[in-house]
Amino acid sequence: PQVLDLDEVLRCTALVNLWGIGDTYYTGGLQHNIRLFTPDDATGINFLPWDMDFVMSGGTSSALMPAGNNLGRLINNVPGNRRLYFGHIRHLCDTAFKSSYLTPWLTHYGTVVGQNFSGTAAYIDSRRTFAASQYPASVPYAITTNSGADFSVAANSVILDGTGWIDIREIRRAGSADPVIITWPTVNTWRATLPLVSGPNVIA
Repeated sequence: PQVLDLDEVLRCTALVNLWGIGDTYYTGGLQHNIRLFTPDDATGINFLPWDMDFVMSGGTSSALMPAGNNLGRLINNVPGNRRLYFGHIRHLCDTAFKSSYLTPWLTHYGTVVGQNFSGTAAYIDSRRTFAASQYPASVPYAITTNSGADFSVAANSVILDGTGWIDIREIRRAGSADPVIITWPTVNTWRATLPLVSGPNVIA
């Protein structure tokens, strides 16, 4: 996070892997075919899509998770990154990466270049179905510390644990505009440290 714009890096990686683009760093194993955008201050580095001429070269059930390079380790070995990556895959599949959204574009660009891209819709639908089968098991959002019931601490802060699925982007405390700083010890469990004041504290 000190160097990469991690959120955008993972979203770009999700998009490239959904499209089954081969011969690229994003799919793992390869140490080539990646473009980087580096801001002047060398922080917030972005990955850019590359080698789109290999689109759909991976089968509809080809791996979504990069493996065999640092990008794969960044996603697979850090639960918070893994859940964020799956969150991007799910969001893309629910919005832009679906045949109902892309078919008008496929028709338009097919007309422009004199090709029939109708077969692409079937690939997209099959790929979305496979992607959904790879999501971690769904869990409800909950505060699990003391089973969510009231409790007391003799401190000016409290550590709360909970559960949540990949559809959670941020957690906010009621009445606050800022997201709570959370860590994800596993793909489906979160932890947050919240400040307290003397006396009763309502946390929602």
